[in-house]
Amino acid sequence: MIDQLSHFVGGAYTSSITSVQINMFDCGGLVIGIRVSHHLFDGFSAACFIASWASTAMSRQGGMDNDHDQVISAPTFDLISILPKNEAARSALSAISHDPSFPRKPSQVEVVTALIWRARMRVSRAKHGDSLRSTSLAALTMDLRPRIVRPLPPSSWGNLVNMVTARFVAADSGSNAEVPELKDLVGLLIDSITKSKETVVSREYVFPTLLRTRNELYEAVEKGEVNVFMFTSWCNFPVYKFDFGWGKPVWVSRIHWGYEAAIFLDTEGSDGIEAWVNFNKQDMLLFLQDTDTLAFTSQEAP
Repeated sequence: MIDQLSHFVGGAYTSSITSVQINMFDCGGLVIGIRVSHHLFDGFSAACFIASWASTAMSRQGGMDNDHDQVISAPTFDLISILPKNEAARSALSAISHDPSFPRKPSQVEVVTALIWRARMRVSRAKHGDSLRSTSLAALTMDLRPRIVRPLPPSSWGNLVNMVTARFVAADSGSNAEVPELKDLVGLLIDSITKSKETVVSREYVFPTLLRTRNELYEAVEKGEVNVFMFTSWCNFPVYKFDFGWGKPVWVSRIHWGYEAAIFLDTEGSDGIEAWVNFNKQDMLLFLQDTDTLAFTSQEAP
């Protein structure tokens, strides 16, 4: 149904920078579908754009509040100068989050990423018999703006996300390889993300940094000896504060995208996380039957 609500003019791929579609229903509800070009936007600048757009719409109707007063920001394009639910499951996840061996408490996103990463490893094993590739990579997107010397503001538009990779290497390969414990994968993610956040990049090295990390990832994929799983988090984006004058949204979602990945969003009005997982049909059936997927998730639509 979501794809049916986003049949933008021009089809799946156009040269448009931004496309907007509004669907209105007899009951009085509506859905706003927005598609932006990834050449100009990443998730961070897209959220900033929509928040400012909604705030502008509210201000013209005289409906501004404190939230919207703080959201409106003019975009800058200075990047061009740099770039050439069950209780048992909750208790189990809580125990992992408070493991004393971690240097810090993991975030919800890190725990959920580890959960899906582990399930994806088992899907790969189920597809290829008992064999398991000895090396598995979890590739996560991270906003590079605050990690540049003289950090860029959130209103700096452009596609400036870097890839952070966490690597699991099994002691054995093939049928002797063991699927790692969830705690071990959380630890790997904490180490990789913490190191990335502690690393600052001078402006002249932004492009080489982006190029190097992407090349390393692409080379790993091309060799075919490593399983690579992609993750993106939109958590903490103010998507449920966007108000165009009709009230704030009750549900924000992603539409179909053309690669295998997991994308996370906050749930409205609670502390949960929605995981939008995109696999081919065979892998999806295996993923939905995975023991961790069944134990730790709710597959009900909002």
